[in-house]
Amino acid sequence: LVSIELGKDDAIDNKLIEECFGKKEREAFEEIQRTGLIECKTPGEIRNRFSDVIGYDDIKTKIRRKAEYISYNEDEKLRFENFGLEISKGTLLYGPPGNAKSMLAEAVAGEFGFYFFKVVSKNFVSLYANDTIKKLADIFSRTIQFSKIMSEAKGIVLFFDEFDSLAGSLLSQDIRGSLLDFLSDQGGLRNKDSKILFMAATNYYETIDEAVKRKGRIDEHIFMDNPTEENGKSMLANLFKKDKHIKQPVANKVLTGLYAKLLEISRRQIKEAIKIYENTGDAGLKKVWEQKLANTRPSGSDLRNAYQELKNIAFYMDGKIENNQLIIDEDVLRAYSPKTRNS
Repeated sequence: LVSIELGKDDAIDNKLIEECFGKKEREAFEEIQRTGLIECKTPGEIRNRFSDVIGYDDIKTKIRRKAEYISYNEDEKLRFENFGLEISKGTLLYGPPGNAKSMLAEAVAGEFGFYFFKVVSKNFVSLYANDTIKKLADIFSRTIQFSKIMSEAKGIVLFFDEFDSLAGSLLSQDIRGSLLDFLSDQGGLRNKDSKILFMAATNYYETIDEAVKRKGRIDEHIFMDNPTEENGKSMLANLFKKDKHIKQPVANKVLTGLYAKLLEISRRQIKEAIKIYENTGDAGLKKVWEQKLANTRPSGSDLRNAYQELKNIAFYMDGKIENNQLIIDEDVLRAYSPKTRNS
């Protein structure tokens, strides 16, 4: 490089440098894709945004702060530190299945123009500890290296889905040691200048190894429950409203009636359990199940599946297509009578 004499035009020089580094970035990205260990998306390929994930506003705020910190320049980070503030590193999303944990992680990347690197833990866990450790090292080292050369984005969301498959309580000592090293590495993920937002998700929080969950490895654990009734109805309304194949508007009583059906389905088995304990006279267990009944709601997956099913019913029902759009009305709702939960 010292033998290269740059021209007199700074704009041209900068353009050449950007093209050079842009090419290296694309080559590195394609090389990571070829390993087959990481599902990669560029910022331009990500369609999800926070607005696509209904509800969970407090959770979005917490994750937004982490992503904003990654995007800070040196002066902004220094101002943050001068107030004695510390940014937590690593987020573990947990809760019942079907509630957009993976979608939220991708939405963070979409919202901030980050790359999205997704690892499905069960796909690379091997019976042989050394093989798993080697793959883990490959994932973290490649991600860290890429974060240092990228120019088209300000950060990377490194997301481990089904994290319990990798970090469960039966984790071998060797794999645990390697994973803890990567999560606590002050020169890597936990460096204040790191451009990597580490996230993981699980439906089985209680099975995650305690050492992995400890602060200093994954600092923040966030519970994502089934949507509240208000958010559930908003989600249904949003699904129908955004669908160009559905005649608008869908009446509010149809949306309310659909949610009521889903609520009844999600609580049916619990009601049967309560009847059993009523008959046996076990008041303690009956009270436990009554509390569970009050807190049980349809999941986001239940809502999305119901929306798709109503479209199918309308398509095959006489007189429910007008101007090449589906009519979702009370007739269609009455025809929808699932016997079990969709998720």
